[in-house]
Amino acid sequence: MILFASTTTAEWLTAYGTVAAAGFALIATIVAVWQLPRIAGELTLAAQTNVSQAYAVVAERSAALRDLLANNEADLYPYFYERLRPHSKRERSFPKPPNEGTLQLACEAIVDFADVCVEQRKSIPGADMDWSTWDAYFRDLYQHSPVLKQFLRDNKDFYPDYLTTVFGYIVVRDEQTGNVKSEWKVSEKRRGEMHGFP
Repeated sequence: MILFASTTTAEWLTAYGTVAAAGFALIATIVAVWQLPRIAGELTLAAQTNVSQAYAVVAERSAALRDLLANNEADLYPYFYERLRPHSKRERSFPKPPNEGTLQLACEAIVDFADVCVEQRKSIPGADMDWSTWDAYFRDLYQHSPVLKQFLRDNKDFYPDYLTTVFGYIVVRDEQTGNVKSEWKVSEKRRGEMHGFP
């Protein structure tokens, strides 16, 4: 009789354990289902934060570039926005043109800024941000700056080809050797010549 009672007790304990485990599993499932919308909300918030941080980085670099170009009462602007060439007849009319080193540093800052935009775009590919305006800005800058064109030509080996492409300066290299096979540049209409959509 004692053996029968202990077997029955063991069966009852197993049954209680199974019911308790099922109860815990049910509670865990309910908690997980309850948490899913909150987790999704947190992921959405994290994605929005990444986009906001990317925009902040781009905005900060844009402000730094603007400050650099505007230094000394905007002496550098004509070299990047108005097709002014160093040592030209037009430049000689300036009170004190910037030196070559200052122009080179400004070019480096512009290319570094473009690099920041490219890398930020790659870091958040699914983000709801319109990067095309930055592409248009860099192409426009390249179109209106003989200084920037020369800088990119002279330094094409120091920058990845996908970066120079942002400016509309396309370098085609041999896949095996990396030697430059050809160079292309995008030619767009000048400011004020575009009317409406094509």
